[in-house]
Amino acid sequence: GGMYYKKYDIEAVKFIGKVADKVFSPNTVNAIRSALPEVLAGKSTIREIQYKGSYFLNTFQPIYENTGIVNNFILVAEDIT
Repeated sequence: GGMYYKKYDIEAVKFIGKVADKVFSPNTVNAIRSALPEVLAGKSTIREIQYKGSYFLNTFQPIYENTGIVNNFILVAEDIT
């Protein structure tokens, strides 16, 4: 929610719908990219990622086209610090 935007000095408009490497550090981007082969193969996957001194449980869920092909994904990050 909004309290995390303030805690991590992030404005939602600066990252929602943006390419990760334009928003996050290279280490964070590499951790996200490590999940992509599984997600694009249609598997939900979870990664733990450190960001600004906190740990986040990141759940990646594939999004399918009508043809059954994965064309995108949703990422939900939960602070588990």
